[in-house]
Amino acid sequence: MAEALDGMADLAQPKWLTWRRKQRLEASTPERFGVLLFDIVEFTDPVLSGGAAGLHWSPEQRAWIKAGEFTQAPAAAPR
Repeated sequence: MAEALDGMADLAQPKWLTWRRKQRLEASTPERFGVLLFDIVEFTDPVLSGGAAGLHWSPEQRAWIKAGEFTQAPAAAPR
């Protein structure tokens, strides 16, 4: 995936800024499109290369980990 997206960050940056502003997402999205692409590559490259075989994605750790290594999110405080 990294190779396929090479150069895309700079190419798409102006359109990303326009779309982000029109959608009013400045507060919830990164200013640089390359940040999103990095996150995509970080998630997909291990899957596409076979490096994620036997692993699970941990959203909290933002990493591929062995099944027994998950960390639990803190329990919500009682109301």
